[in-house]
Amino acid sequence: MKKELRFSHWLFAVISLSGGGHVYKGTEDGLGGEKFTVPVRRRQRLPKPITKDIQKKRRIAANARERKRMESLNVAFDKLRTVVPSIGDDRQLSKYETLQMAQTYIQALQDLLDKDDNS
Repeated sequence: MKKELRFSHWLFAVISLSGGGHVYKGTEDGLGGEKFTVPVRRRQRLPKPITKDIQKKRRIAANARERKRMESLNVAFDKLRTVVPSIGDDRQLSKYETLQMAQTYIQALQDLLDKDDNS
């Protein structure tokens, strides 16, 4: 049983064999056609290898950004600790405890508002 070769398959084969550039557009029977140009896909350049000095500078910069991010996060937790009521002044609440206390405090305030609305 002979398979029919579709035009798109034939054209793909011609383009593949030619490697791009000028290709003859044929018909389904493979005869005749006009000339057209297929864009040639060029290889991308490989990135230059990164030197140890550049890697070190990037790591230093990334570490500085992370320190700045953590410092701003700690400042935000300190501000939250001043607003949220604490159990005692003997020690500072951890970040987890601060979030838990803030959640409980917000819920208690919401309950107060709901209670006033129902009265």
